[in-house]
Amino acid sequence: MVEKRWNYKKLPSSEIVDTLSKELGVSYEIATLLGQRGVGTFDEAKHFFRPSLSDLHDPYLMADMAIAVERLSKAVEQNEKILIYGDYDVDGTTSVAMFYGFLQKYIHQNIEFYIPDRYAEGYGVSQKGIEYAAENGFALIVSLDCGIKSVDKVAWAKEHGVDFIICDHHRPGDELPDAVAVLDPKREDCLYPFKELTGCGVGFKLLQAYCQVKDIDVNLLLPYLDLVNGGKVGRRWFGEQFNVDNSQTFDFSIPNLDVTVPVQIKVNTASRSFGNSSFNIKANGIDLGTL
Repeated sequence: MVEKRWNYKKLPSSEIVDTLSKELGVSYEIATLLGQRGVGTFDEAKHFFRPSLSDLHDPYLMADMAIAVERLSKAVEQNEKILIYGDYDVDGTTSVAMFYGFLQKYIHQNIEFYIPDRYAEGYGVSQKGIEYAAENGFALIVSLDCGIKSVDKVAWAKEHGVDFIICDHHRPGDELPDAVAVLDPKREDCLYPFKELTGCGVGFKLLQAYCQVKDIDVNLLLPYLDLVNGGKVGRRWFGEQFNVDNSQTFDFSIPNLDVTVPVQIKVNTASRSFGNSSFNIKANGIDLGTL
């Protein structure tokens, strides 16, 4: 039996808890939780609960970001075939919907997406997936929510003329894959301040960096933050399974945070249970693609 070890955050001082409770009008329990997250004043609490887009970190703080943008730019400029590869769970599917949807709509049409069959191919980058890329003339794979431990698969792809940009958030192994770029805030040499990005979040940072370099209006990218939010919240929820036909198409709208959780429960459950299910995903009325 695996023995678990719990590391508890240090409790804030009683003065901080009292101040937050009185100034915010919240219980001592909520004030304590805020204090454990580094919130000690009213202004810090306001910033915590009402973040601004201006608070987003510079994407170039992430290791390999400049290299990744350079390789993506080359693929776009030379009209290379790009395969957007994502895992089958909620983080992977929202990652693919975001990255493929934005790239296909605004930047590059010579692309496809690939989500592996859970039962036939298993988790992460599969041999079948990279063989598909090599056999169909893809020059670049952008992997989302997977790839950080796919050392052998990435090496095989490189030998067959297929480059990799890895966008992952899982802890790396002892060896990083020999990809063109490995974007992962959990890399030991990565200076990106926030280490808990999802795979979708890492993919978003790559698109943010690309838009900065190419002087693309970042407002075009902002609607896709609904999917970034979905990838984060959905990882925390696993709803009851339900019966569906494998070919059934689900239409989910994500207009705001209030409906995020039930949407992700269904996507995560169905995508983990049925390898051939497909999903039409919309955010704020914008069709972000079918998976």
